[in-house]
Amino acid sequence: MLYVIVAPFSPKWNNIASVRWERLSRYLSRSNRVILVTSKFPGQDSYRPFDIGTAILVEVPLKAFKRNLNTASAITGTTAGKLRSHLLARVGGKLKSELRPLLELMFPISSGGVLLHDFRSYVTKIKEIIEDNLPKEKIVLVTSYGPWFSLKIGQYFKDRFAKDILWIADFTDPSFRMPECRVSNLPLFKKATKRILTNADAVLVVSKGVLEDYYRPLCGSKVYLLPMGCENSFSEKELLMRISDNEQRSENSLIIAYTGSLQPKSAKITPFVRALKLLKTQSSIDIKFIYAGKDFLEVHDEFARNGVDSMLINYGLVPRDHAIEIQRKADLLLLIPYTGDDELVGRAVRPGKVYEYLASFKPMLVIAPKSWELRDEIEADGVSKVFDKNEIDQMASFLVRLAKNMPAIDLQRRKQVVERYLYSNLTKELEELVKNLWKGIS
Repeated sequence: MLYVIVAPFSPKWNNIASVRWERLSRYLSRSNRVILVTSKFPGQDSYRPFDIGTAILVEVPLKAFKRNLNTASAITGTTAGKLRSHLLARVGGKLKSELRPLLELMFPISSGGVLLHDFRSYVTKIKEIIEDNLPKEKIVLVTSYGPWFSLKIGQYFKDRFAKDILWIADFTDPSFRMPECRVSNLPLFKKATKRILTNADAVLVVSKGVLEDYYRPLCGSKVYLLPMGCENSFSEKELLMRISDNEQRSENSLIIAYTGSLQPKSAKITPFVRALKLLKTQSSIDIKFIYAGKDFLEVHDEFARNGVDSMLINYGLVPRDHAIEIQRKADLLLLIPYTGDDELVGRAVRPGKVYEYLASFKPMLVIAPKSWELRDEIEADGVSKVFDKNEIDQMASFLVRLAKNMPAIDLQRRKQVVERYLYSNLTKELEELVKNLWKGIS
C-alpha cells in the first residue's frame, strides 16, 4: 500500500498542525510505503526535530512567504516596552483571522505568516508519484485541511483516477463555522465544502461534535473520527518520580503553565485571570503563572488590567522542546478550549494541546462549556477539573485547594485515556478503515 499524504504544514515547522501527519506518517511507514508531500521555506533549515520513520519527504518550495511570530525568536522579557513593539502584529492578526478563510478559498495560501504555496508544483509531483506506481500498487491519497488548496488537490486527482485511488480528506479544523471567524458562517463555505467532498471516499475529523454537527449532515456515513493524538514517552518509574516531585512542592504555592494560543472571540484567558485576581484579595498563597506562546501581548495586557502582573512570567513564543520543559516544571497546566457563547460549537473544540497535556501526566485546569465532550476523560484522573468560563469562584477555590495540598493523579486512569489517543493506535484505526474502504470499491 502506498500512502501519498498532502500536508502543507511541514513536519519541520514549529506548529501544532505539523505534528499530526508527522506522527501518523512515522507509524504508517512501518508497514506501508509513505510519501509525505509538504511545503518548504526556501533555504531554511528545520525549526524543530521531527521523525517520519521511513516515509519519504517531498518538499515543494513556497512561491512567496512573509514570516510572522509563529517562527520568530522567543520573547523572553515581560516589560511593556518589549511587548508593545508587537502591537501592529496583534492588530493585523485579528484582521487576518477574518480575511484568511476567504483568501484561502480562492488562493493557495495558508496561515503561519503569509505563505503562498506552489499549487502547480504540488500537482506535478503528485501526478508523477501516482503514475509511477499505478497499477502495481494500491494508492491512498490523504489531503490535510487547512489550507483549502489541499482539498482541491484531492478533488483534482480523484476526478482523474476515480476508482484507481482512495481519497481521504482530513480536517483538523472545520472549514466553515469556525469559532474564531464570523465570515466563515457565510453559506459560501458550507456549500464549497459539500461540493468539493462529493467524490471523497472518506472524511476524517478530530472531534465527535464536528463529526455530528458539521460533516455528517454534509457527507453522510463516510465521515469518521480520527482525533489528534499524543506520544507516551514516560516509563512507570519516571511517572512515579513526577508524583514525588509534586509532593516536594513548597507549601501554599503553585506554578501554573499555559503553552498554547488564544482566540480573541472564542478562547480568552480572562476568566482564569479573574480567578487569580480573586485569589489575590482572599488568599495568601504564592501563585506563579508561566505563559509561552504567540499571544504574549494579550496575556500581558490581561494580567496588567487585573493587577496580577506580578504573578506572570511571560516567555512569548518558544521552541517546542522549551514549551515541553515548561510543562514538566509546572504543578498545574491551564487549557482553554472555548470561552465563547455558542455551547454547541464549544463542546466540539479539541485543541491539539489537550493530548500533549494528557501525555505530560500533569493535572489540568480546563476552561470549557459544561457539555465539553472531553470532560469525563480529563477529570478521570481524580484531580484535573473542567470549569465553565463563569465559574470564577470555583476556579479560585480549586487553585487554593491544590496549593495547600496537591493530590497525586490516578496514573492508571490517566494512562487509559492516553492509550486511546496514542498515535500508534490511531494509525491502526486508520489502516483498518482503509482496508474496509478498499473492500467497498472491489
